[in-house]
Amino acid sequence: MKSLRRILVFALTLTLIAGIGTADAWAAGYRVSFSNSEISITSPATNSVQCNGVLSISGTTKLGTVYFAVRGPKQELSGYQADVVNGTFALDINLRYGKGLYTIWAGPHPQKFDGSIRFVVENTEQQDKRNTASSYYVDSDNPAIKKLAATLAPSGLSDMEKLRNIHDWVTANISYDCSYHESGRENLEKASYILQKRDGVCSHYAILTAALCRAAGLPSRIINGPASLSDSVPRVNHAWNEVQVNGQWVAVDTCWDAGYTKGNTFVPAPSTRFLAPSKAVFAKTHTASLVTLY
Repeated sequence: MKSLRRILVFALTLTLIAGIGTADAWAAGYRVSFSNSEISITSPATNSVQCNGVLSISGTTKLGTVYFAVRGPKQELSGYQADVVNGTFALDINLRYGKGLYTIWAGPHPQKFDGSIRFVVENTEQQDKRNTASSYYVDSDNPAIKKLAATLAPSGLSDMEKLRNIHDWVTANISYDCSYHESGRENLEKASYILQKRDGVCSHYAILTAALCRAAGLPSRIINGPASLSDSVPRVNHAWNEVQVNGQWVAVDTCWDAGYTKGNTFVPAPSTRFLAPSKAVFAKTHTASLVTLY
């Protein structure tokens, strides 16, 4: 799938721009800037501002959308974007990778950052929340996501009961988008948009499942790797989830459990085949090659 390619290109682009090294070493050797000819960051206004888990950014621009790249204390990379209203923008970024220095880039393109705007902030929050906090795509703090998660996974249920309810809702209510490859649709979309649209491909199923799980208090991450339902069919790039149940990671594939395609038609056939199977059973069809940072 394209998401694996995209994150690798994204990482390579930032590596070429910023070089290798810690964020503090990078900040000491490169110019800090909050504006260029198209974008002006008004908050934060100084370098090395301290944040307790959340960075609030605002500014002005001539663009319709402003894109951000965030590099965590251990070189973790993630992307965000802010829509522009009347020449201004604002967004909150969860600093999900724990305590330390984060480098921020801003620019007009989602994958290419020339370094004309870059600065460093310090996160004082100790806890690593990469699998629990809301991100740009896994927007688990969206009101619609939170409302559905509260309905599916109320307090009092066990972790496994919460996961089963979320899995069963996704597999019963999200259809596979058979026109995806012809439509030019993005393979990365916000969970809240996928919930509204009610269809998608494997990456969309995984993003929505992760968001509902995080909103329900279940740590969740998205996995990329080759997969196939049959030994006679070559494995292709695929996306699924790992969800923490009672402190243990279990695999979940809501896309394949939703049904199957026949020609250019999706046939709903919800099942629980890929709901927390044993590691040995899951490995027969899926091979994890990348734990994403969505």
